[in-house]
Amino acid sequence: MRNPQRSFSYAPDRPRSAGRRALATIASTGALLTALAVMLAGGAAAASATGLSVSATAAQVGQVGAVTVAGIKSVDGSVRVELRPPGNTWLDVTGSCAGTGLGSGSWSCSLLPAGERPLGDHKIVVTQTIGDAVSTAATHFTVVPPPALAAATPPPPPPPPPPPTPTPTVTPPPAPTPPPAAPPRPDPQPELLELSPEAPVEPEAPLAVAAPVAVELPTEALPAPVERAFAPFVQIDRNDPAAPSALSEGLPNVWRDPVRLLWAVGLGAMFLLLVAIPAEVLNSTLEANAHRWRWLYAWALPLVNKVSAVMSTLPAWGSSAPVVIVLTSIAFGFADPNFGFDLTSLRLVASLAIGLLIVVYLPSMITAALLGKRWHVPSAIITQPGAIIIAILGVLASRALEFSPGLLVGLVLGIELAASARAEDQRRAIVTRMLVTLGVSLTAWVAYSIMTAALTGTDETFLSIFVTETLVAAVHEGITGLLVALLPLMFLDGKTLFDQSKLVWVALAGPTAVAFALLVLPTSDRLAADAPVAVWIGVFAGFCLTVAAIWAGFRALDRRDQRAAAAAEEHAKDYVA
Repeated sequence: MRNPQRSFSYAPDRPRSAGRRALATIASTGALLTALAVMLAGGAAAASATGLSVSATAAQVGQVGAVTVAGIKSVDGSVRVELRPPGNTWLDVTGSCAGTGLGSGSWSCSLLPAGERPLGDHKIVVTQTIGDAVSTAATHFTVVPPPALAAATPPPPPPPPPPPTPTPTVTPPPAPTPPPAAPPRPDPQPELLELSPEAPVEPEAPLAVAAPVAVELPTEALPAPVERAFAPFVQIDRNDPAAPSALSEGLPNVWRDPVRLLWAVGLGAMFLLLVAIPAEVLNSTLEANAHRWRWLYAWALPLVNKVSAVMSTLPAWGSSAPVVIVLTSIAFGFADPNFGFDLTSLRLVASLAIGLLIVVYLPSMITAALLGKRWHVPSAIITQPGAIIIAILGVLASRALEFSPGLLVGLVLGIELAASARAEDQRRAIVTRMLVTLGVSLTAWVAYSIMTAALTGTDETFLSIFVTETLVAAVHEGITGLLVALLPLMFLDGKTLFDQSKLVWVALAGPTAVAFALLVLPTSDRLAADAPVAVWIGVFAGFCLTVAAIWAGFRALDRRDQRAAAAAEEHAKDYVA
């Protein structure tokens, strides 16, 4: 028995009614979020009076050299500056700053690393305290390798050579004049020949040694090392509408390290090998041994019927698309460890809901329109309230792995074709919706990259953060949901597509897996610090081992049944004989 669901049919002869239903769905979802927007706007107006800002000298810096971070503050408050390098915890760098105390209207920090900075995005959060009121501002800068930095910034002019140091001239003293030599005495022996007197030899003058001259070379004093002790992240006032959440800074921009791209391609290929093939083996094993686990289905069927009966008593609006989208967004919100009853959480839910409209409802509506106009296949957009359970499981897995923003699996809407549709029409519907979802998700990523590159720390407002988080939510919900839908498992579209055309499945699953590895995985701080490649290889290997254990278990049961059948046959032959 199918779960109760609400459908929004689309027929080729009624385009106006389909458009009205689409507008009604969007308007209903907007009506559910209107109260949130009003509360957030009021909070944003109240937070604009804090007078706190932060900006960095450059968006991209090298691995060495100082980085200056500065901003303005209230003269009645004090600020605390914290830095988080990639894969590290928050560091309190207030000791490297000036003007952070009371009475100062501006502050600045000069951050000089002890060695080389790690590559990647460095986040900075400034917290201002005025009595009991706490406000925050954030910015970031990206550390890039030397070739990328050289391409981004022109080389500085060479410094002028220092003037040569004059060499002292030493004048040697005059050599002394030797006395004249005495004439030799005559030899009385006549048989010896007289020798002519030799010419006088002047002794060599001693070399004069110059006195040492002290030359003072120009020196530069080394800066005193700054102690930066590890400190826990400051408690951010989440009632500030501009406070960061789990979706803030949740995506890399378009500029990436080529090594990261190669790693993403390798991880995507590993996904195809270690997930697709084992999933097909698992499906075949379960289908061949359906008689062994049929008892589980029989045990769960009454429970499913009871849940369906309860769902059928709910009013029509209880399982409508706007309600299902908002409930799923609330479930996604718990992926943020600080999710609660505050303005930041309300903004987070609104971003997640709009993201679902962009990557779930919009692709379904476009697919239904194409099916009706191009192939004349009637279709309907249906809600799947049971998918909220999958969303909750994804949030629980994210919290267990400390994976942020999380595995946002939003398979809450689908497309149902008419009974007259062929298998080819079903494949067209699946491929079209998946292609549109992937295209919309990548477009949201490009828009996020353009927006973050154009904004600086002083330009970040409630509206900019809200739009940024909405784009991040669209990318995560679209790519993660698409990757899960492509798994060749029972009750998923990936199984249908895999059985009909493995080439088309690979053409869709390959880019999706690469996009998942490139955009979703690097945003986890813990996984980035603990070698994400090894972690996800372990996840894939664990899935393969689980499938192998299930296959081996059923294979052992088959052999046992075969031996029992052979023994029974031998016993029957002996009995007949």
